[in-house]
Order: sequence, then structure tokens, then C-alpha cells
Amino acid sequence: MDLKPKMRPVRVAVIGGGASGCMAAITAAQAGADVHIFEKNEKPGKKLYATGNGRCNLTNLHMDDSCYHTRTADKNGSSLIHSAIERYSPADQIRFFADLGVPVFDRDGYVYPRTNQAQTVVRALEKRIAALGIRVHTGCPVRKIRRSQQGTKADDAVFYVDCNDREARAFDTVILCTGGMAGPQYGTTGDGYRLAASFSHKISTPLPALTALECRGQFLKRAAGVRCRAAVTLYTGNDKKQIREGREEGEVQMTDYGISGIPVMQISGTAARLLESKQRVFVQIDFLPEFSDSAFSDEIERRMREDRSQMLGDLFLGLVHKKILDLLLAEKGLQAEMKARRIDDAGIRQILQSMREYTLEVIQVKSFKQAQVTSGGIPLEETDANFQSRLQPGLFFAGEVLDVDGRCGGYNLQWAFATGYIAGLAAAHYCRV
Repeated sequence: MDLKPKMRPVRVAVIGGGASGCMAAITAAQAGADVHIFEKNEKPGKKLYATGNGRCNLTNLHMDDSCYHTRTADKNGSSLIHSAIERYSPADQIRFFADLGVPVFDRDGYVYPRTNQAQTVVRALEKRIAALGIRVHTGCPVRKIRRSQQGTKADDAVFYVDCNDREARAFDTVILCTGGMAGPQYGTTGDGYRLAASFSHKISTPLPALTALECRGQFLKRAAGVRCRAAVTLYTGNDKKQIREGREEGEVQMTDYGISGIPVMQISGTAARLLESKQRVFVQIDFLPEFSDSAFSDEIERRMREDRSQMLGDLFLGLVHKKILDLLLAEKGLQAEMKARRIDDAGIRQILQSMREYTLEVIQVKSFKQAQVTSGGIPLEETDANFQSRLQPGLFFAGEVLDVDGRCGGYNLQWAFATGYIAGLAAAHYCRV
């Protein structure tokens, strides 16, 4: 007869019920852990409903080191990110949701649920959580996490979780999945940073990313609302020395405060970090990105040969949206209704060139309320390969609370689910020394 006492399941507290929290909880429970989710909102997955404009871009089939950013030293940070995506890949993500009854499709590598609805994803996660018997405590913001002294008899507890003035519960491990600060309207207000700091973790300054840029421009309102294909180049410096920091191409939206659109969102995290370091930041817009340099030179010469008795608007007809032309002309004190002969050859060339090199100074990035993700957070060098704290054994992290932000296009959800999976599995098998 086996008289050995049975080992009780590892008790895991998951703080936050977003994408990373749901995955961490599901993975830990499937590995045999006794799991509780503590969610400050009325239900889990609130921010998930808004991802991908409500369509929930789950992952992306194109992955390389350029898809993520961290302020952790390049070699160590890139290595840990790469390892995480290898351990839980886009293919694993697709299989996971197929197992939940959620088929997917991809559009040029961008992967979405077959229904094109984020609520499908949230409901599938809720069903699996319920089936596994995971206890979900909603409306329950975690005020404090306390660590018991080693060797106590209080059910061998390591952590006590204080939630909403209720009686503290005891757990062996804790996974912080609280998100960052992007989207405070969804409850993401940086709680995880405060909780991590209570265990002596440093926090890389949280900044908005995947957001719009506010720019200095007297005549921006003239083009507000226009959507057009363009290339945007971010750079720092001045007229004498410019350092290029990134270039993106796609649909750009002109606004009365600056510029928006996916290409702008892609460079916004870099802009935020440069502005934080007190550098001057500029964005150059090419409204004719499909033209090669030689083709554009030919186009300039063709326009220079046209009849100068026509209006400027007709001389430049067909190149850019009328409101964009109005903006470019207003910058030079001109109007589309003016006769072209009033402008000399050098002036005509300058206007044409401005269609490819319209430059704005970036004042600031739009706030966390408009941002889709946070740049900054808990440094990767303060975690191990399983995203366990190097400062407090038994404390794990997953998702946006870590100092990693991805490009727009499913990369941040892939990171959330990958880190949730890795941390959840490690927490379920955690053994105190």
C-alpha cells in the first residue's frame, strides 16, 4: 500500500483576465493547477473585444526580430522574445483556437477568427475557463500581494492576494497579467507595475505606442479627414543633420492635429521614446510613394512643359487629393485658383517636390487612451526564460506588463498568448525550494 501523502495541486493566482491572463489560467489548469483569476472589470476579456477594430487579429504568419521592440539589451531581449515565439508559435496559436472551436483565416498573413468577431474569441476562452473549473473573481481589483515568511504553517502559503478588501487568499504562485497603460477605458491603468515594484522590480517608463502623432502645422485642418496612400519616414535632427529612425507605407489619415493610420501607428512607439529622450522628432510624408526617383523626375519635367496660363490646381491635377494640394499650397502662401504663370520654374519644382517631402515636426504622440499598446514595463532582464521574476521566485509575468511591444497586425496578441502559455505552464509546475 502506498502511504505517501498525495501532493496537492499548485495554487496559482492569475492577476488580470485579458488575453495573457486567460491563456495563463487555461494552461496552468490543464497542467493540473488549482487556478483563480482576479479581474477588476465586470468580466474577463474587456480589451479583447476592441482588438483589431472588433475583429481580433489573433496573430501574424510573418515573424522576425523586427516585429518586436524592448529596451532590454538587444542580444538578451531579442533572444528571449525569439525563444518565446518559438515555444508558442503562430501555428500553436491557430491550433489552440481550433481546439476551442474557433477556425481562423489569414489575409496576407494577418490571422483572424473565421467570424471576424472578437466576441467569438472571448466566448471561446470563457467556455474553456468554465470547463476547467477555473474560479473567476470579477469586480475584484488586487490591492496588494504579500509574501509569507518561509517556514510558516499557514498551509505552506507563499503569497497572499488582497482583493477588494476581501479576506486574503493564499497561493503558491502568482502570474501578473494586468496589461500596461494603453486603453485605460478597458481597466488597464498600470496596476501590474505597482504590484511588481512592491517586489523591487524596476519599471521601464511606460509610453503610448500604436497610436497617432500630434504635429506642428498651421494648415493641417485644410486636409483633415483625407485618407491616402503614402509613405511616412520618422527622423530626428535638424536641417544640417538628419537621422532616419524608420519608414512605413500604407493608408495615412490626415487630421486637424497631425496624422494617423497604420503606417503612423507603426512608428509611434519609436517617436514616443525619442521624444521622451528630449530629441526633436520629425515625420516626412511622401504622398507619391509609387513613383521611383527617375519616374518622378520625368513627371516633373512633363508638368514643367504644361501651359502656364492654367490654374495651379489644374497644373497639378491628378497627383494628390485636392485637399492635400490645398495644404501644400497654403504652406507657401498660394491657392489652387491662382494662375500658374505667377510662379517661376523653381517655385513649381518646389511644390512638386513637397508632394514627396512634406515635413512636420512631431509634438507628441496621442495618449494612452488612444494607444493600442504600451511601450515599456517590467524589463526582460529581471525575468528568466519562463518569465519568472529573478527577484521573487514564484512570481511570474505575461503579456503587456512586460517591456515588449509589437507591431500592429496581431503581434501583441501573439506575445500575450505566448507569454501566458509559458508562464502558466511554469507556474503550474512550480516547486518551492
